[in-house]
Amino acid sequence: MLQLHKNNVIVNNEFTYPKFMTQNDRDFQKVLQALTVFDKKISIIEKAISDLAEGIVESATSQQELNKSQAELTMELGENIKAIATNLSDVVKYLNAKEGN
Repeated sequence: MLQLHKNNVIVNNEFTYPKFMTQNDRDFQKVLQALTVFDKKISIIEKAISDLAEGIVESATSQQELNKSQAELTMELGENIKAIATNLSDVVKYLNAKEGN
């Protein structure tokens, strides 16, 4: 965080400059004030980006878990369809054998 000049005074959130300060000192204080505001804004942006990155990681992790669950479900579904087809084939064979007698 930036520090203010030792002779700077803050009154009602406004910077004031002692009368003995030169124009260069006052200009420096104005620049420092602007940099302090800029630093605060950058801190806010930095926090927002950090929170956004955390949300993106969480979302990607959830998506990976969902994809894994979906793959497992699809495999189980395929196995069950195969079992149904096998059972249906057995029923057809049984009925064909029954008709043959």
